Amino acid sequence: MCRFTLFVVFLLTVFKIQAEIVSPCPKYFVFEPNKSEDDRWYGIITLTSRSLVKGVTIDLQFDKSIIQLGNFFGPLTSDSDNINFKITNAKKEISPTKPLKVEIYAVYDPYFDIVPPKLVRIKLNGREICPNYIEEPTILYDDINRPTILTQINLPTCGTAIVTTTGLITHGENTIRGQWPWHAAIYKKEGNSRIYICGGTLISDQHVLTAAHCSVVGLKPRDPKDLVIVLGKHGLWVDADGEQTFTLTKVNVHERFNNTHFYNDIAILHLNQPSKYTDYVRPICLWDQSIAIDSVVDHVGTVVGWGRDHEENESTDLLKLAHMPVVNQLKCIYSRRQFYSLFLNENNFCAGYRNGTSVCNGDSGGGLVFPKPGTSGPNTVWEIRGIVSNTVPKPDNTCDPAYYVIFTDVAKYLDWIQDKTKS
Repeated sequence: MCRFTLFVVFLLTVFKIQAEIVSPCPKYFVFEPNKSEDDRWYGIITLTSRSLVKGVTIDLQFDKSIIQLGNFFGPLTSDSDNINFKITNAKKEISPTKPLKVEIYAVYDPYFDIVPPKLVRIKLNGREICPNYIEEPTILYDDINRPTILTQINLPTCGTAIVTTTGLITHGENTIRGQWPWHAAIYKKEGNSRIYICGGTLISDQHVLTAAHCSVVGLKPRDPKDLVIVLGKHGLWVDADGEQTFTLTKVNVHERFNNTHFYNDIAILHLNQPSKYTDYVRPICLWDQSIAIDSVVDHVGTVVGWGRDHEENESTDLLKLAHMPVVNQLKCIYSRRQFYSLFLNENNFCAGYRNGTSVCNGDSGGGLVFPKPGTSGPNTVWEIRGIVSNTVPKPDNTCDPAYYVIFTDVAKYLDWIQDKTKS
C-alpha cells in the first residue's frame, strides 16, 4: 500500500511536470511531449528569415540551472551556472523559403526540480526573437503638433535625421530606426534569394556611395542586374514599412581602383529610379570642410553597419554603430608597418581606438560621418568623410578589432563624385 501510494505521488508529479512545460513563444519554440522523458524534455526551435542568413548563433536562457543542454546542431558553450547557453554553427544557413529547425533537450533532476526548468529567452545572431521582438522606440507627439506623414518631403538640408545620438557607444550597440537615414544595404542576387554584402551611403535621391571592392567581381564592375539596394532598412533580416528597394542601372567603379592595395576604393551605384525622402530615407551631405587629413585627426566620427560583431556573429540584425577617432598617418603605419605601409596613401586614412570598438566583415562600404561644425543636438548636420575600406585580417580572414581601420578619404574624390552624378 505504501509503495502504491509512492507510485501514485510520483505519477502525479510527472503529470504536473508535463502540464507546466509551456513554450514562451510557440511561433519559434515548441516542446515534444511524446519524446520527453522523466529527467529531460525535448523541444524544437524554428528559425526563419526573409533574406538568406549564413552562419547561425543561438543564445538560450533558462529560468534556473539545468544539468545539461543537448542539441543536434553545433558546438555549445555555457556560463558557470548552466543557465545561459550559446550554440554556434558557422556553416548553417537560414533561407527565406526554408525555415531552419533545431532540436534541443534539457536534462534536470525531477526529484529536485519538481517544476522543470523553463526556456525563457532565445536570441538569433544576437537578436532576441523570443519571448518578445522589441521594436525601436516610437517617437510620440502631442495632438496639436502631430506631424503629417509624407511620402516625399523637402529637406531643409542634407545630413539631417529625426533621431539624434547621445553618449559614446562601444562594441557597436543597436541604433534607433531613423537615426542614420542615409545608410543603405547592398545585396547581391543569388537565385530567388538575396545576400547582404556591404553597406553604402545615399548622397542624392538616385546615387549610393560605397567601396569599389563591394562593387566588383575580380577587376570588373558587377552587373547592375545582380545587385539590389534597400534604403530605410534597420533590421537586416526583417522587412519593415518605409523601406525602399531598388535595382541598379549602372555601377561606377573608380577607374584606377587597385584590388591588391585597395587604392581608390570608391564606387557610385545608380538607382533605377529616384528615392523618396522620408523620415527613414534621407541623403548625407558631402564634405565641404578642409580636405587636409590633419583637419580631422583626433576628431571622432561615427560609422554604422550590420557586419560581424564582437561576439563573432557573422552579421547582426539591427543596425549598430561605433564612434572612431581619426589617427595620424604615421601613427597608423608604425602600429603595424608591414601592413599599413602597403595600403595607406594620400587618398585614404586610418581611424579607431584599437580597443575592440571597430568595424568588421560586412561593414565595408559604409560611411564614416562627422557633425558639421556649428551644428549640434537635434539641429546636427552630418557630412561623410570616409568609406570603410580595409583593415588587418586575422588568420581566418575576419577583421582584427585590435588594429586601425582604413577609410577611403571622400574629400579627395569630390570632383570625381560630381562628375559621375551630374547626369
